[in-house]
Amino acid sequence: RKRLWYLKDAKIKLINSVHDSIVLDSTKKYVYTICKILEQVFTDIPENFERLFNIEFNLPMKASIKTGPDWGNMEVWKDEKCIIKQ
Repeated sequence: RKRLWYLKDAKIKLINSVHDSIVLDSTKKYVYTICKILEQVFTDIPENFERLFNIEFNLPMKASIKTGPDWGNMEVWKDEKCIIKQ
């Protein structure tokens, strides 16, 4: 819940969700914050699963995050900075 506070003013749209992919749309202003939160959420799945269900979840979870102005111009997101082509 604390993570969502950082996005309280963000205008994020869920565009599509297919199998293991989630496509979101937002303004450039929030891309870094959204990427960072998504990365943390997926990394924390094993810990949160065990906390919520009291069952060990020993499968590491990673998120591969890409950003760009459209699907044809996506690049892998790096934590150091957001990569968005102008």
